[in-house]
Amino acid sequence: MRGLTARILDPMAEAGGQLSALYPDKYIYDVAGFPKIRAKDLVRNPLEQVEPFDPIFFSEEHAETLAPQEDGSFLVTTSAGRSYRSRAVIITAGVGAFEPRRLDAEGVDRLEHKGLEYAVRNAEAYRGKRVLIIGGGDSAVDWALTLKDLAAHVSLIHRRGTFRAHGATVNRLIAAAEAGELELLTPYELKAVLGEEEVREAVIVHSRPAKSVAWTWTPFWRSPATSRGWARSPTEGSNSKRTASRPTRAWKPAFPASSPPGTSPPTRARSG
Repeated sequence: MRGLTARILDPMAEAGGQLSALYPDKYIYDVAGFPKIRAKDLVRNPLEQVEPFDPIFFSEEHAETLAPQEDGSFLVTTSAGRSYRSRAVIITAGVGAFEPRRLDAEGVDRLEHKGLEYAVRNAEAYRGKRVLIIGGGDSAVDWALTLKDLAAHVSLIHRRGTFRAHGATVNRLIAAAEAGELELLTPYELKAVLGEEEVREAVIVHSRPAKSVAWTWTPFWRSPATSRGWARSPTEGSNSKRTASRPTRAWKPAFPASSPPGTSPPTRARSG
């Protein structure tokens, strides 16, 4: 294009930022010209568009210094120890390289990538599975609504009774729960993830100490995970366990959805 050359520095392993790192299979609804488009397609289209101009991509490398030169150019040094000289520099920093907000619970660090993940890379991996999602933002709510039509059962837990996600999406979530399409548990949070070589159990507790109740999900397969949780395949005779001050007894997630004792119904978002 007009004889220009371009080098692109990207701290991520692949182009696309959060679209590629967090939700490549998620539909995007607010891009002009597309009623809806998958995130990975939204990334692929501009990459195909610039391909004829032979841009040079440097992945997993970020700029560290930018210094003006006497001839009017700029010298950029990078984390890889390289230097690039250019007459124009465009900074598109965004929010920087994606780093998940990791869960603070027993067993989480040890079992990451062994049945617990922070991003959905392939929605089809959850078809016919039982899925537990932890979170209350747009990502958690959107994935709960998306996976309910693929998974055998979806449970979403959040530590508060209200959600940070878009109001209209939250209303869709609550309507889906009321229709028995998924299960909502609030206010609950993760206490522990158990297992040796892979996720075996996950324990959640009520966020209000006065009503502390623990529920245990017992997975029977090594699974990929949701944005803030994990999945397990339906297994004949499988169940979860409810643990309180009384002896443990078997429990299976209800379908249609029902709430454990002490659970507060989520609050609908008001329009306007």
